[in-house]
Amino acid sequence: MLPTDSKGNPYHDLLIARLEDCGVRVLGITNVSRRVLFLGRLLAFRPHCVHFHWLHPFFMSRHGVVAQLRFGLFLAQFLLIKGLRLPVVWTVHNYGNHERRHPRLERRMNRLLEYNADAVIVHCAAAREILERSFDPVNRKKVRVVPHGNYIGAYPEHIHREAAREAMGLDQEDLVYLFLGGIRRYKGVLELVRAFKAMDPEHRLTLILAGHPQDREVTKELSREIDGDPRIRAVFQFVADEDVQRYMNAADVVVAPFQDVLTSGSVILAMSFGRAIVAPRIGCIPELVTERGGFLYEPRDPDGLGSALNAVVHHSDSLASMGSRNRRAIAAHDWRSVAEKTRDVYASLQARAGV
Repeated sequence: MLPTDSKGNPYHDLLIARLEDCGVRVLGITNVSRRVLFLGRLLAFRPHCVHFHWLHPFFMSRHGVVAQLRFGLFLAQFLLIKGLRLPVVWTVHNYGNHERRHPRLERRMNRLLEYNADAVIVHCAAAREILERSFDPVNRKKVRVVPHGNYIGAYPEHIHREAAREAMGLDQEDLVYLFLGGIRRYKGVLELVRAFKAMDPEHRLTLILAGHPQDREVTKELSREIDGDPRIRAVFQFVADEDVQRYMNAADVVVAPFQDVLTSGSVILAMSFGRAIVAPRIGCIPELVTERGGFLYEPRDPDGLGSALNAVVHHSDSLASMGSRNRRAIAAHDWRSVAEKTRDVYASLQARAGV
């Protein structure tokens, strides 16, 4: 399985652990150099199946020439895998890198896997429909839906709301909105700050932005936009696993104002902590968050995000019950069932290949 370095996201660790509980022995390739030159490790392991996740790490570089070389290296290794008749699985978490770097290379990579993967996994029916619209008819039959597992118990969770707010110096009576995650342009954090600043100052509101500033230019723009607003707290640094609970449990609602997303681990994390959600009606989000669990808006509506933020104020008495509903809903996406469905995909390909 490769690559399996998710920069703090425990997705792969949880999936691999449960797969091994189901009797599947997994070699996860994380080291960057081993990821680029993965064929030797793969042949030494002698797998029955090769499972790719995100593709952009195999070609991504700030330099076009380096990106081309990495793509060529991946292609050579991939063709050897196919020459060995090893079944290939591809999980499509998102159908493009969010920074839109090297789009032509990415299209070639996606097409390579579309035609040569033996099975393509997505996390929801909407994602399957999106891929089926872009895939050639002969490849549409490869697409299988395997839900994304929850994060219940994946992070420490012993600090309650009152203690979390006291530790952060937050008023117990304020309505607290939270954005948690890497600061990147596609996540719509700038738009969130602008919509929040336009809200009625008479309301007792706080917006917390917490996450690693992965895009320096966006972080600078955010600092200028915040402009000392006392209602907005920005913590531009990586949030350690043990601190996730502090932010989540201090918040009344988690905002995920993505401009482009297919699968959202952030939404699943918020649901796992029992938070109400504000998010756009795109990708897999509407299949996870219903009107009983949050406030969805149309991403093309310029007033959509602002209206959703204001709707939170008018339904503040329902936020706790929304969060409880979200936790119950996402609890059904346990990693054991996810691993069993993934194992079944492997088994079907092995049976077809006569392994």
